[in-house]
Parts: sequence; structure tokens; C-alpha cells
Amino acid sequence: MSDRKQTEAKIATKSLENPEYRKQLIANPKAVLSQELGQQIPNNITVEVLEETDKKIYLVLPPAVVDEELSEKQLEAVAGGCWVLVSQSDDCWVGVTG
Repeated sequence: MSDRKQTEAKIATKSLENPEYRKQLIANPKAVLSQELGQQIPNNITVEVLEETDKKIYLVLPPAVVDEELSEKQLEAVAGGCWVLVSQSDDCWVGVTG
């Protein structure tokens, strides 16, 4: 299980066991999450808590992939490739791949 999933499960369990914690989490999720993580969440990040009911559930989707070109460095990091060196000497073929 990922660290994020473990943290989410811990917070959800704690919110079920402690009504005051749940109330604080709903009122100020960023502060509570910062406290749980032990670090300040950047100002440009928003944290929102949605409370499901027996008649309403939420499906959380990951962020959409941004369609942008990769830099040369990024391309080199993911590019695969193969090279072949073949030579002939006295009717003998030698091939080397990499």
C-alpha cells in the first residue's frame, strides 16, 4: 500500500473514532493534514474533505496528464534504443548489438 493510501486510511479511521478530530478535519483540512504529515502544505495546494453519506459517494480521479513536449533530458531518460555494428572480414560476419 502506498504511503498516501496508508495516510488516508489512518486519517479516515481516526475521524471515525474521534468526532472532534472529524469536525476539525472538515473545518480545516489543510491544518489537520499538515499536522498528520509533520510538514507544512504549500500555499498553492488546496485540501478538500468530502464526507460521503449513504446516498452519496465520491470517486476520486488522478490528475489528467498534461499534454506537453518532453525536454531533451527527459527524452534521453525514457528513450530506448538499439545499435548494431556489423562487419565482414575474410568471409566471416561479426555482429555486435547494444
